[in-house]
Amino acid sequence: MIGFDAAELTRHFGLGAADIPVMLIAVGKAAGPNWPQKPRKPLAGVLEFV
Repeated sequence: MIGFDAAELTRHFGLGAADIPVMLIAVGKAAGPNWPQKPRKPLAGVLEFV
């Protein structure tokens, strides 16, 4: 999830100076009603396992 307030997240969770939040991951079920899911690229098109 992009566009979050890293300073506020750091304050809210009491993170230390060495802990730098770089992304958030939304977990859970979508609240209804919700819009249809946007088209997505296939996993193989955006991720490579090495």
